[in-house]
Amino acid sequence: MGSIYYTFILLIAAAAVLGDSNEERPPPGPLQLLMSRPTKKQIDDCMTENGLTKDEIKPPMEKKEPTEKQLCFHKCIGLSTGVITKDGEIVIDKIKDNISRDSEFPSSVVDELITCLKGLGEKINACEDMKKIAKCVPKPPKRPE
Repeated sequence: MGSIYYTFILLIAAAAVLGDSNEERPPPGPLQLLMSRPTKKQIDDCMTENGLTKDEIKPPMEKKEPTEKQLCFHKCIGLSTGVITKDGEIVIDKIKDNISRDSEFPSSVVDELITCLKGLGEKINACEDMKKIAKCVPKPPKRPE
């Protein structure tokens, strides 16, 4: 279940890295709502810091668990965008700001997300801890066909 959420993170990062900054970006995915949209420099810095290439942050076609490097990349993005502090605290107010800016989710879903994040009670210290955040992310709303 968690792997689908990481696919959204990788998709967001890949769009930011591979897309031209002047191009219009697609609507945000659910995990992007949690994190401010990273700049190309933040993404490049986090890729370099974690030894990742552009291909390694593209979403895989098959649903796979993220690698340790990918988890560390996402932690780095969270730190660089201010959603996670250096002490590993999740900055709920920053997440609320991000959600209010881009949200397609009903307020009840947002309330559940915030309650879940507050209930984690643990800091995001290790890269593996990024999986805790993914468990709180709501499923994306279904788009009409």
